[in-house]
Amino acid sequence: MPSLYVFITEGLDAAWTFALTETALQQLQFGRDVIFTYGLLGYLASGSVVSENVLFVAIFKFGIHVVLIFVLVLQYLAYKTTINRFLWAISSIFLFHVLFSIDYKVLFLYLILLSWSIFPCFNLSHLKDCKTTKIDLQTVPWLRLYSFFLGGLAGFLALVKFTLGVATVGALFLVQVGRAISTAKTSSPSEANRSLFALGDSIVGAASIAFVFVAPNPLTHAIQLLLYGAIAGMVAAAWEKWRFPQNPNRNTLRAIATRAYGIYSLGLLATVFLFDGVLLDFVRGSLEMSSGYSGAMSYIRSPLEVAVALLEAALVASLMWKRRSWQRLGWYLALAFVLWIVFKHGFVRQDAHVLLYFFFVPFLTSLVCIDEVREERRVRLRKPNVKSWGLIVRSIAIAITLLYAIKPDVLGQAGLQPWPFWQAFTPKSIQNQVYLFDLDRVVSILEHGNQYHFERLKLPDDVREHLGTDPVDIVPWELTLAPANDLN
Repeated sequence: MPSLYVFITEGLDAAWTFALTETALQQLQFGRDVIFTYGLLGYLASGSVVSENVLFVAIFKFGIHVVLIFVLVLQYLAYKTTINRFLWAISSIFLFHVLFSIDYKVLFLYLILLSWSIFPCFNLSHLKDCKTTKIDLQTVPWLRLYSFFLGGLAGFLALVKFTLGVATVGALFLVQVGRAISTAKTSSPSEANRSLFALGDSIVGAASIAFVFVAPNPLTHAIQLLLYGAIAGMVAAAWEKWRFPQNPNRNTLRAIATRAYGIYSLGLLATVFLFDGVLLDFVRGSLEMSSGYSGAMSYIRSPLEVAVALLEAALVASLMWKRRSWQRLGWYLALAFVLWIVFKHGFVRQDAHVLLYFFFVPFLTSLVCIDEVREERRVRLRKPNVKSWGLIVRSIAIAITLLYAIKPDVLGQAGLQPWPFWQAFTPKSIQNQVYLFDLDRVVSILEHGNQYHFERLKLPDDVREHLGTDPVDIVPWELTLAPANDLN
């Protein structure tokens, strides 16, 4: 289970985690008052935990953890063959390495949900003799509703961490564009139009949720969008009544809803891009902050390790090439995009971050082959050796990850320790995880811990007397001096 014990202490990491919490409590506007690689909701994933936010942080972290386990199990049950279930289970276990923070787990969850928009017919009827469990997200209106949901979720996650938003929004955009190209090449014009509408629904969903939560007080923007919706509904109803009076053969309610949705979408996009630039300010500021990060932090420690990582990427690319089809185009582009982001995060600073990449690749190779759920039952691959190559690539990725789990310094990462995953199942660890659900106890421990660290951060009495209540700037990063010394 994710930890809630994020104390206010000294150091660089403690400074920015405290800042994420403090900016939310002070209701500062990201993009204008604050520029950082996280957003206003960043405290949910990485902020210091205090009594004012412990409930929201607990709901977010535990909710993501539980839902991720649920979808991993659901996808496991969707497989029919033992080998696919085994490979999926092993790659899923790696996702719970201690280095994977909650924002990575959200990304894993999002990728599975996104895959279901492309390969939606995960029929679990082989588990019991019925066909009522078949779910088809490709039917109208489910595809468009699901696209709106995925867009809204991506917009929300962008305000948690900007790079998480880049990964989710970018993956969703590539999937939707790939779907549009695929349907234009292989399907009827109506199918192609539906794919284009799904792309638009994703954009509207992302813009709506991001616009609401980019505000320090989300209720104000939520009311604004509700007013847009109400006005759009009234305009659409008036137009329908004037243009098609008493037409018994026309689905009036559907026509009104469709036109109102179009008017709302135009009003939303006009607000975001023309009238209220707060969301654009957030994106612009985050891009400026992120643009120089790679150059400032980059260093290479082990060229051999980089070579192994690139070899894994080449194997993944070869698997995608062998399994290529128009239907998989957008999905494979999305996975390649996410793999590039994880590689960049792992190897910009070639230290313990490299484990993020190597522990992610087995899961990604499983996502490349995720549509084998359907192929097991009714579809044969074009070439007999494609499935075998998929098993080989997935096995190689798992073998490399197991090597890193047992001996992480094998390729030059001196000082890294093996992954003691079994410690999570010791009686003491289980007891501590159960105690996390007692939020009063958690708050008490946090307050005592913070007080202990505040004593270590106390400035000399003469310094505090000299500063008094005057505003101060803290350079370069020891922001936690402020709460420890009641600085203004």
